[in-house]
Amino acid sequence: MNNRFRQESESNAEDHTSHALGYDRNRSLLSLKWRLLPGVVMALLIGLLFQLGACQPLEHLLYDALFQLRGPMGWGSQVAVIEIDEPSIQKFGRFPWKRDRYAELLTVLTDAQASVVGLDLLLPEPAPEDQALAAAMAAHGRVVLVQDWTQSGMALDPATPLQAAAIATGHVYKREDPDGLTRSLELYRHDLPALALVLAQLYSSPNLPVDFPNPTQPLWLNWFGPTTEAAHYSFAQVLARQVPSKEFRNKIVLVGTNALALDSLQTPYDRNPPTGNVYLQATAVNNILRANALQQPGAGWLVLIWLLGGPGLSVLLARWRFERQVLTWLGLAVGWFCASLLLFYAGWWVPTAMPIALILGTGMAAAFIDQYHTNRLLQQSEERYALAVYGSNEGLWDWNLRTDQLYLSPRWKEMLGYGPSEVGDRIEAWFSRVHSEDLDSLKAAIDDHIHGSTPHFEHEHRIAHHSGSYRWVMSRGIAVRDRNGQTYRLAGSQTDITERREAEDKLRRIALYDELTSLPNRAFFLDTIAKAIARSNLQLFNTYAVLLLDIDRFQVVNSSLGNTVGDQLLVAIAYRLK
Repeated sequence: MNNRFRQESESNAEDHTSHALGYDRNRSLLSLKWRLLPGVVMALLIGLLFQLGACQPLEHLLYDALFQLRGPMGWGSQVAVIEIDEPSIQKFGRFPWKRDRYAELLTVLTDAQASVVGLDLLLPEPAPEDQALAAAMAAHGRVVLVQDWTQSGMALDPATPLQAAAIATGHVYKREDPDGLTRSLELYRHDLPALALVLAQLYSSPNLPVDFPNPTQPLWLNWFGPTTEAAHYSFAQVLARQVPSKEFRNKIVLVGTNALALDSLQTPYDRNPPTGNVYLQATAVNNILRANALQQPGAGWLVLIWLLGGPGLSVLLARWRFERQVLTWLGLAVGWFCASLLLFYAGWWVPTAMPIALILGTGMAAAFIDQYHTNRLLQQSEERYALAVYGSNEGLWDWNLRTDQLYLSPRWKEMLGYGPSEVGDRIEAWFSRVHSEDLDSLKAAIDDHIHGSTPHFEHEHRIAHHSGSYRWVMSRGIAVRDRNGQTYRLAGSQTDITERREAEDKLRRIALYDELTSLPNRAFFLDTIAKAIARSNLQLFNTYAVLLLDIDRFQVVNSSLGNTVGDQLLVAIAYRLK
């Protein structure tokens, strides 16, 4: 029997333990869901905004800021640009020019031993001067022409004689972002390589090896600085042989327009005024040759950033105080911007606006969820407190000492027989109803607590009921002090103790008075004598006397007429003595 009882007890204990573990596990899962919620919500929201392009303007703004903070880094010496600029147009007349001028330029560059020449000029229509230009191209032997497409997608190929004389053809397609900047270049478009890629391939050699980028990925341009700092020369000056030949020897030479009336290219350093499209190719060539184009993290890194900045940060912040949360997500946002700048120096362009928005959004969402959760708990606590107060039959009061405003709860007023709007909102609404014999002691107790003499306020007094009678109440309260220790508020409760006081009075009367005659008894007499002795000991001239009265033949009355008549005689004599 004992073994069976022991087995049942152990089984019940195991069931109880399993139930407790399951309850704790459910609570942990619920807590984890609450902590994950803000991060997941913000990750989804920022992801949606990212897909819709809403984050792109801010990302582009920070892209420009990163270049400005980094500053120029030097264009290098492998590429030279010959500009068809305003002075050249003024000298040779309205553009486009006859193609024999380009033939003259190629002759100058052939004499200067330019390594590769890229004519960043669209020459799709046949012209009488094509033979002369083709001959000049053939004489140099390393001239690259360009191709582009119309808005309808029609190819603008070079004229046939020129295309036959060119060593290669490259495209100059340019895609601008909504803010007007071109940030990347397609290395291949419709199976045609970009002009910059062709020039870099022709320039490379076993002595000058080049680590070419992945042709299937866009080339993210790493702008070197203002185009005015690049090696550039005016078309007219070069044609007049005013530029030394050494400036083009063994270099890539790009020939293109740089006049506002002809084209425009905006870069982080050239916004107002913009520069010419030829510098897009010049930048791309330099990026390829120097292997310093901007790199971007792969999708895996972006997902990791997404998880750490959203759900990961949400779980981390959930258990911290609000002040620490704010410092953390602000610090992480600033830290990510600084890290983005350092990575930008190293040639990496990582998303900046999106992670910062994710961090700040997750932080604010976590704070909001935490505040919401706190408010729910506070509301539940207030409801419990209200129910507890209501169940305890107490009335609440709140006195603002600075404005003298007094809040009295409905239960406080109901306790005295008043309706919700029948009592004023000043302290006199309370004091004026207190019994005159209790008012001074009530105010003294309040003053003692306000000035810090007592740890809390507590006082019993009589207060007028709406019916005209008095009720005994117990008032308790606590002071609220400011940072200087000054009391500016007093709040507490009031309890009706009339029944208790009546019971105490009844007990005291039973203890000090005779139950039959209602006359003071021996205990009352001894207590009175003790108080008189105490007063005389404290005060020199305070004296007292004891008067003893005896009723002659009182025993005869008791014996002959009975104790009841004897008691009546004592009451009558006491009444007459009064």
